[in-house]
Amino acid sequence: MDRDYIEWELLFRRIHGEITPEEEARFMRWWNAAPRHRDYFRRMEREWQSGAAGCYRSEIPRLIREFDALMDSRLPRRRAMRRRAMRYAAVIALLAAVGGGVWFSGVLDRTASAPDSMAIAPGGEKAVLIVGNGRKVIDIHDMEESAPVSVDGVSLTKRDGMISYADSDDVIEVDDGGMEAYNNTIMIPRGGEYKLQLADGTRVWLNSETSLTFPTGAKTGERWVYLQGEAYFEVAPDPGRPFVVRTDLGYVKVYGTQFNVKRYPGNDYLKATLVEGSIGYTLPESDTETKLTPGHQILYHAGDSGPSVRHVNVDNETAWRSSMLSFEKESLSEIMASLARWYDLEVVFESEKARDLIFSGSMNRYTDFYSFVELFEASALIEFEIRGRHVTIRAL
Repeated sequence: MDRDYIEWELLFRRIHGEITPEEEARFMRWWNAAPRHRDYFRRMEREWQSGAAGCYRSEIPRLIREFDALMDSRLPRRRAMRRRAMRYAAVIALLAAVGGGVWFSGVLDRTASAPDSMAIAPGGEKAVLIVGNGRKVIDIHDMEESAPVSVDGVSLTKRDGMISYADSDDVIEVDDGGMEAYNNTIMIPRGGEYKLQLADGTRVWLNSETSLTFPTGAKTGERWVYLQGEAYFEVAPDPGRPFVVRTDLGYVKVYGTQFNVKRYPGNDYLKATLVEGSIGYTLPESDTETKLTPGHQILYHAGDSGPSVRHVNVDNETAWRSSMLSFEKESLSEIMASLARWYDLEVVFESEKARDLIFSGSMNRYTDFYSFVELFEASALIEFEIRGRHVTIRAL
């Protein structure tokens, strides 16, 4: 038996007093084989215990890197990566068992630069404004920073990655003596994101491949927006004027709050996740409202008789707003749909087995796409083939 080799998860279980007598014997053989083994384990045990539960996410990446340097220097790179893959899977399962959460969170570090054929940069700040009921189209890149632009009486300002609409008295008299408000739309392409501040002070973070339509000039009645895609809202309170997010699968009524709504064309569901405050959800052509409390999510699938309500980790649901991609027990097909929108990719699965693989993790979404490829290939028996922006995924 190779006394210079031991699984990292066995060391983890030894710290927690969860190894079998046979594993204890293997540990002692490894312990006695070299002073550097004892030095590493003592340091690992000391730092883990001193950090308590908070050590899980911050210390695992470094501890595993040190373990790799100790154990993998004798192996070819591909064999070492495959062996680490088994260790990562076991560590993730162990963390879940002891309450540390199911996280990749930087465990897999890049050890090589992406080949030119696989170098796909992340998305960035991109948006197009369609103002005055479609009478003018503005690319935000053509707007000067902090220089107000007046369009049909509406004042727009770009500052620090956000477009702000100023209050406007510009309305159109119609024949019946009433007032007509303009509808404006902000469109975020694939590979884009942007922030918007409405005239009432409401702030909206818009994810990739999203459009938001909203009126300007209306001073009374319901505040509303129409969403296709995904957006995070911080709604300015106004008790006299309710705020409603309209979608084709129902309406989310807001009572001064922070929440996330996800409704992409092509998917058959709507998700509304409440971070703070209170919201209510109604189906189209229905008066029945489902109320939500913070930490919960409404999920409605087209054709269902009504929505379901479930408790969720709101950090996972809103991580994209904080430059992260977090996923918990999601299929690879669901994860790749998000990545395809952000990196502007065309993704094809060659097998259902690869499509249905379940992953949990958290990574900075401003990394290049190759980092995700390494993560998935090292964690499961799958292979990515990348040609330009076309990605093919197959099971091995």
